[in-house]
Amino acid sequence: MMTKSINHLFGLLIVISFFSTDLVSQCDTWNGKPNVDELTDAHTVYRGLVKSEDYAGAEEYWLQVYEAAPAADGKRDFHFTDGAKIYVNKFKNASDDAQKKEFADRVEQFYNEAIACYDAGTLTSKRGKDQAISTLYSKMGYDMYYSLRSPYSKVLEAYEKCLESGGEGTSYAIVTPMSSVAVYQFQKGLIDKAKALKVYQDLEKLCLDKEGHKYEAYYKQAFGAMKGEYKKVDSEVFDCEYFVNDFQKRFGDDPNELEYEQLKSIIVTLKRQGCSEGVPYLDKFESTFKAQTGAINAQKQAEFEANNPGMVANKLYKAGDFEGAIEKYKEAIKNESDADQKASYHFSLASIIFRKKKQYSEARREARKAADLRPGWGQPYALVGDMYSTTARNCGDSWNQSLAVIAAIEKWQTALRLELDPQVKDATRKKVVAYQKSKPAREDGFMQGVKPGDKQTVGCWIKETVSISYK
Repeated sequence: MMTKSINHLFGLLIVISFFSTDLVSQCDTWNGKPNVDELTDAHTVYRGLVKSEDYAGAEEYWLQVYEAAPAADGKRDFHFTDGAKIYVNKFKNASDDAQKKEFADRVEQFYNEAIACYDAGTLTSKRGKDQAISTLYSKMGYDMYYSLRSPYSKVLEAYEKCLESGGEGTSYAIVTPMSSVAVYQFQKGLIDKAKALKVYQDLEKLCLDKEGHKYEAYYKQAFGAMKGEYKKVDSEVFDCEYFVNDFQKRFGDDPNELEYEQLKSIIVTLKRQGCSEGVPYLDKFESTFKAQTGAINAQKQAEFEANNPGMVANKLYKAGDFEGAIEKYKEAIKNESDADQKASYHFSLASIIFRKKKQYSEARREARKAADLRPGWGQPYALVGDMYSTTARNCGDSWNQSLAVIAAIEKWQTALRLELDPQVKDATRKKVVAYQKSKPAREDGFMQGVKPGDKQTVGCWIKETVSISYK
């Protein structure tokens, strides 16, 4: 048993020794090498070629220094990151899918080698290990997203590690691609709401804590682009609390400072995200919104009534305010230019004055104006006929009363010969038939010395000439 334990420990030590040796080789520097001058010269040559984007020309010199001293002098990671550039270029120029995959894997390997060297302490940076590693993950994610068409899961993983290492010092360059990848992954059901929300919150924190930062404007711009990207899924990812906090940051706490449409949009959004009565921010904004809505509606109603006195008159009539209706119809008549519409107003005015005010002469004047404005319309004549029949009993002696009936029948018959609403026409016919029995008797006419067809003037307020006819 003891022998097995010793053998296992010995084997483990060999494995550890092997990987440690491999890592040292991977992170080797040119410091102390006999050909250091040759390596630094090759480094200078290839770096110049890389800067001018002559990757094919740079490869030979780069490979020389990468194989001999991957970590250069231990203070720079160019041999790894420039290797990534050279192989990204190879990827772009390759036509074979298998070769493309090989080049893409090699790019990722370069970044992982550099990160391992920083972790091992064989590579150092003035910015510190964490910021150096964050930058490498940022570059890796950039190449994966923009050039290598790597799976989005790997891109997102690289950016998450970038944020984890870099913290508040992480570059703004990751914000747009990382948010785009997260939104896409969420839309496809490849990450859940919690993951999508965490990416947003992490990037929001990164961007909003940059007041006075050298690149503040770039972080702000990136944050705006991210918010635009998350608009595609905001109702699915964010909850009430998030939107309340977001609106407080953007619009403050005083609803009176906002435009009406802004208030409306905020309230609609909050309710859509699950906010309900009892959420103080929503309650305050909704109370102000309702007050503004009431004031706006009152103003609109006042403007509407000012521009539509005829409709207001009808509303007042239905409410029993006949005096108010009369005044509004007079206002409508004064402002109306269309003859048919003006005729309708005169008719409505005549009807109110006749039926509600019992002012028959004035009512008849309005009805006649309606008839003049709209020739061929029978309704004003039918109304005047109703006036005559209604007042016939109060029109002097029995002879004049019967003459008033003839006057009413004549108006109704005129109405029947003209344009008339079907219901009014039917009612008018029935009146003509019903009032035939109220015409004067022949013997009454004989006593008056009047023959059928003779003209007689009706007494009382009517004072119209009628053609005598008997029962």
